[in-house]
Amino acid sequence: MPLGPSKTWSYLVDDGVNKMPDHVRVTRRIPVGDALGYELTGELGTSHFAWLNGRLISDELSNTRFLPPLCILATRERTIHWRGWVFSGDKKQPASADIDYVKAKKDETSSADTIDSTVRMKIDKQHVTLVTRFESDYGIVKQEQRTDDQLSLSLTALSKS
Repeated sequence: MPLGPSKTWSYLVDDGVNKMPDHVRVTRRIPVGDALGYELTGELGTSHFAWLNGRLISDELSNTRFLPPLCILATRERTIHWRGWVFSGDKKQPASADIDYVKAKKDETSSADTIDSTVRMKIDKQHVTLVTRFESDYGIVKQEQRTDDQLSLSLTALSKS
């Protein structure tokens, strides 16, 4: 996922009830775990991303925080196991996750290489699955979040800049 100052992305967000655009932009450099990364802001909230040892990590996704940072993409390993804490609102809950990725050939809508990443997380008794398609020169092009097998949020890239 290419990150840098002034980078922007536009997405169509579907929460199952409403569809709306979300314009995401890099706002500043910040520490993410043991790496220097970037803060991204949009209508859905704030997220933090950094690259560390071939992994895209995040300690915050749309205002949900992770300690230690959660790996959402690995370019070298096939499966990563994570255990830590999730902070959402005023709740602190233990959590665990398995992160798998598959390098796809060419995306059907572009000539770029893609990688599909799946994060399967257990937070208390809740199961959250985050499936993300990354395009090599763009970043996130599609993402779906399911909570207990129910689609809770999806986003699809609209524009690149």
